[in-house]
This record gives sequence, C-alpha cells and structure tokens, in this order.
Amino acid sequence: MSRKPPVLPAPTTDDSAAPLSIIRTETALSRFPVHRIAKRGDVTIEIKNQASAVLWEVTHNSKYGQPGPLAYKLDTVVINRTIEETGKPVPKLLRLGSLKEIAAALDLGRDTNTVKNALLQNAFAAINAKISYKAMDKSERFLEAAFTRYSVLFTGETLPDGRKADAVYLILNDIYQQVLNEAQTRPLDYEYMKALPPAAQRFYEIASYQIYAALLHKNPRAKLTYSDYCTLSTQTRYTDWDHVKKQMYKVHLPHLRFGYLAKVEYEATTDAEGKPDWNMLYTPGPNAAAEFNAFKGGGNRAVQKLTPSSNSKHRATEPATQVLALSFPTAPTTRTSAAPKAPATPPVHKPEPEPLNPETAALVAALVASELNHATAVLYAKGDSDECRRQLAFVDAMTEADFTGGRGAYLARAIPEKWGPSKQFKAKQQQVEAQKKKTEALASAKARREQETARQGAQEAGWLQTLRRLEQAHPEALTAFLARVESERRAAVEKFPVKSALLRKQVEAEFDKPGKQREIFAAWLPAYEAAHGTLDLPKGS
Repeated sequence: MSRKPPVLPAPTTDDSAAPLSIIRTETALSRFPVHRIAKRGDVTIEIKNQASAVLWEVTHNSKYGQPGPLAYKLDTVVINRTIEETGKPVPKLLRLGSLKEIAAALDLGRDTNTVKNALLQNAFAAINAKISYKAMDKSERFLEAAFTRYSVLFTGETLPDGRKADAVYLILNDIYQQVLNEAQTRPLDYEYMKALPPAAQRFYEIASYQIYAALLHKNPRAKLTYSDYCTLSTQTRYTDWDHVKKQMYKVHLPHLRFGYLAKVEYEATTDAEGKPDWNMLYTPGPNAAAEFNAFKGGGNRAVQKLTPSSNSKHRATEPATQVLALSFPTAPTTRTSAAPKAPATPPVHKPEPEPLNPETAALVAALVASELNHATAVLYAKGDSDECRRQLAFVDAMTEADFTGGRGAYLARAIPEKWGPSKQFKAKQQQVEAQKKKTEALASAKARREQETARQGAQEAGWLQTLRRLEQAHPEALTAFLARVESERRAAVEKFPVKSALLRKQVEAEFDKPGKQREIFAAWLPAYEAAHGTLDLPKGS
C-alpha cells in the first residue's frame, strides 16, 4: 500500500502561538543507526572507533528482512511516543495498541500485515555494542553487550502475568530497559519529526545536536561533516560533489521550507583516509531558534514568530564545548618499530606538496570520481580549472556506453585538447533551456498571483471597515453574525476525526479569514434583513 506524502506543519508566519509537542528520547542508543533509511536493498551497519562507540553493529533476521523506513517510523513515532508517555521508570511491559491503531498512526490505513512485519524486523534486529553514554546523574556509563531491544506479543497471546493480550505489547529486554531508565534524554519536536520523510527525519535527529549547541553558544552556524551524516544515517556516501549535492538537496529541502534551517553551505575537505568529504554548515532558521527557546524553557512552550538573522558574515569559530554534540575523532594508530638499517645513501628529503585550497580540492575530487588519476587531476585542476569544469559538465551528460576507453581516458585527452560539447550535453542543455522557460512562466504566474493577493488585500481592508461600521451602528447584528460564523466553524471542524488535530486547527483558522467571513456574511445578510429590517451599510459590503 502506498503511503500519502506527509504534510509538514506550516512555518510560523505571525505572532500567534503554535505549541510544540515535545518528545524526549534517550541519547545512548538513538545516536546510532538501527534501520536502513533507503527504500530498497540492504546496508551494512557497522561503526568502529567513532564518537563514543568502540563498536556498533546491527544485524537482522533474513526471514523478516532488514528494518527499513517503516520500521524506523514505527520505532520513532509510535514506540518512542509510548515510552515517553509511560514515564520513568519505564516498565518492562508496554502496551502499543491494536495493529489497526498502529497502522492508522503510521498513515497505512488497514495494512496491518506491513505493520506486523515491521514489528518483527525491529524485534529481531540484533545490536552488538561497545559504547559509553552519559547518565541522568551526569556520570559516564559503559555498555558492552550483544542484545535485542524488545520482544513482541500480539493480541491473544499470553502476557507474563498470565492475562490474554488485548493489543500489541512489547516486553523490553533488560539491557534496553536499563538504558532507557539511566541515559540522559533530549527533546525533539514530535509533530515536526512525525511529518518528515524518513531521510529528513533522521537528519533532524542527527543535526539537532549541532543546531542546539550552536544556538546555546550563540554561534551563527552549526557544522556536520557529510561522512558523519552518512555513517549515522546509513545513507550511501558519495565521493563526487554532483551526487552529494543532489542527495543532500532532498534531505535539506523540508527543513529549509519549514524554517528549521535558514541556509546551507559546504566546505570541501578530506577525511582521515584522504577521501573527499564536505563540512556542511547550517544557519539555524527561525523555527529552530523558537524550538530552542521552547526546549530551554523546560515545557511545551509555543513557537513564536522569529526573524532570521540578517548578518551575512558568519563567524567561523566553533564552541569550545558542544552539548551532546557528535564528533568523530579518528582512531589512534599504533606503529611497531623495527631495528633501523643503515641507509646505503643519505636520505633525500622531498618537500611536502603544497596543500590545495578547498575549491581546487573539490575539483580534484570530482575529477578523480570521474576516473582520472589523482596526479593528473591535480595538474589539470591547477592548470585550467575552468576547462576541467567544462569537460566535467560534458561527461556528466554521457553514459558509460559513450566512452571507448572509460571516463578517465576521455578526460585525459578532452581537457588539454579542449574538446567541444558532446551531443548528450547539447541535449541536456536543451532540457535546461526548456526548464528556464518553464521557470520564467512560473515567475510570471507568481507575479499574477501577487497582483491578485494585493487586490484581495484591498477587499479585505474594506471588509474590516464594514465590520467596524456594523459594530458602531448595529451591534446586535454584529453579535448575530459572529454567532453564525462560530456555528459554521464548529460544524466544519466536527467533520474531521479528533485524531486529526492539525487538520482541525487549519479548518478552524479558515473561519478567521476575512474572505471566508465575507462569504458567510453575504449568505446571512438577506435573511437577517428580512427579519429585522434593512441595515445601513455602504455598497459593496
């Protein structure tokens, strides 16, 4: 069954309060991945000597499959919410509800078979961990164990106390229960997290550590390396810029639209093994700042309208200490010493190669990713960077079948000889031109919409003037009209189930808009005047 695309909460646009629905999750295990975020295939989940993990390894049961995006949503949206609502100490037995209720919470309709399989995937996900974490009393705890997190009992099965299960229950395994009760927790915006697609949600869980720390220490930007994000999210790690920007664009887009992020920037770098990497720099958006203020307040405070900083010159400094920030130091290497041999000739000291600037390093990485050897890539990038980029754009439009000796061999000749564009590139350019025309058409349509908005604004101003005159000349009529608005508002809201809280709020707010009130007034006025006499109102009211 295909799921409906999630609807993100609307960004804050006025000073009216929109309360946060806060969920607090443990910070010991949730930092590390358990699920495959990609829709298809299997991924290897194994982390060694990174952050507070000497080892983190997750394996799955081949019969039920690797826990994927649905199992991830089940864990984070349904199970974690149940744990949060149960409170501390977390009991060993948790009631989740019926399979139908769980399916409804995950927008799966009546697809209970999919839910059941996802529960089994999670139950059989085995964790082999050697990690440290901070406890609620601020002490450091160590965990070295191989375990699963919980067992599942379905409706009708026998509970540990002998009763028949009236719903789906979880029996928390001892190690997992201990971590839930001991580990520090941190807050997240539950409704926002629930509305995000899996990849964007996992990014929110990872990057929120850095975003929170940046706001706490009043730094203009937060930093997360691309390689760390891929490790913690189980996303494919690419080594060429073109794939990276396309991959992360999809992840960042919901957060930019909602206002959690205001700006995303990249710095080319390399990891400890010399592989291409990128520092991803995030300017927190207005809703990230509002979320931070609510969390610091210690309760379900309201998200208020905040104005993003207009300062475009961001400081490059990082906080001396980042609260709950994930950092990835490289594992120390040990060297074995052997008895030195006397050299036959005096050693030759070669000068260290001049370090590449970030822009050149990124270009070299792109050339190497296109199968050009590193030494040639450095030579070409330093010699004629514009031509390198030109040829990379050409080969990007070509397929493997278009090359007789491979991409690297093609670039090795095309760059110094300045070959012209391929037919595939020309076709791509035609697509770009068509897209440009489409964009211009959309811009024109936007201008027309803005004109229409201005026209409606003028009409709404007239409507507000009408209400003021009605209040002054006929207060009893205004009271009757407002009662009619409230009556229609209640009737409209009652059409939606109580669980659709966000939808009910949106419908309720619609009746506060001048256009809707004017529409109701036009239908209400004739009957009122027939019963009480004509009202002295200006034309067009």
